[in-house]
Amino acid sequence: MLHIAVKPAVDRLRQRGMKLELGMIVVYLVVFALVAGFVAMLGSIGALGWAGATLPLALTVALTALELLVAFLQAYVFTLLTCIYLNDALHPGH
Repeated sequence: MLHIAVKPAVDRLRQRGMKLELGMIVVYLVVFALVAGFVAMLGSIGALGWAGATLPLALTVALTALELLVAFLQAYVFTLLTCIYLNDALHPGH
């Protein structure tokens, strides 16, 4: 009987974990693809382009730091929800 109660909870957690991971990967790829194209475009102009390309590069680093902060926060929430769901699955009715 315990298997019937735990399996849906574990499946729900697995699905949410995959959604979390794929969301982080997509954001990471989109930001770097856009900024890398912009930096390459500015770099082709010459010395002035290289000077102008430092701002998007700095923004990329700042966005990556922000993304890591969000990723750690999401991992914390995911871990907390995992504990809550498993507690509810193992100890029903409390």
